[in-house]
Amino acid sequence: MHAEDTWRETVTVPILSLRPGESPRLEGEDKAHIARLAETETPLPPILVDRRSMRVIDGMHRLMAASLNGREAINIEFFDGSAADAFLRGVEANVTNGLPLSRADRRAAAARITTSHPHMSDRAIAVSAGLSAKTVASIRCRSTDAVPQLPCARWPGARAYRRQRCLPSASAWNAARSLHQHDPMRPVATAIPRRRTKRPRRNREGRHA
Repeated sequence: MHAEDTWRETVTVPILSLRPGESPRLEGEDKAHIARLAETETPLPPILVDRRSMRVIDGMHRLMAASLNGREAINIEFFDGSAADAFLRGVEANVTNGLPLSRADRRAAAARITTSHPHMSDRAIAVSAGLSAKTVASIRCRSTDAVPQLPCARWPGARAYRRQRCLPSASAWNAARSLHQHDPMRPVATAIPRRRTKRPRRNREGRHA
C-alpha cells in the first residue's frame, strides 16, 4: 500500500461522471465477478479515479456492480499524477487486491512499465506487476521499445559494460544494437568506444610522477 493511501480523502461523485480508464486486464472486466460484488451486502472500498480525466484507475468491477444495483453515486479516491503513473498504480492495486490479474495480464503490464518507467529496476517492476525479477528481465530484453539505459544481460558485451563503471549513451547503444542486428557475430561492445580513465604515470623507481 502506498503511503498516500492512508490519508487520501474519500468523496462521493455521480456514477455518470466517471469514465473507464486503461485497464491492465487484456480480456476486460469479468461479468461473474461483477455479479458477485453486486450480491454482497458488505460495503466495498472506494474506487481510485484520476482527478484530471475522471477515468477509473482501479475499481471498474465495483463501479459496474454499483450501477447494476441501480446506484447513482459511488465513493471514490482521487489520484494525482501522470497517465503512466496512473497505469502503474492500477497494476499495483489489481495485483494486491480484488480479482487477481492473469499471468498474461501481468506480463503485458510489465512490458508496458519497462517502456514508461525505464528507470525502474527489474526487481521494482516485478513487485509492482506480481512477477519475478527474472521474468521482468526477460521481458525487458525482448522489448524493442525499451529505452536503452540498462543494457540487457543477454546481449553480447553486457558484462563488459558492467565492468566499466559507466554506461554508453542512448545514441551509442542504439547504433551498436543496429550493427549487432545486421551482424549477429559482432559483439555489441566492440561497436561502442570505451571511456578509459587515465592512469598516473610512474617514474623508474615505481613512484607516481
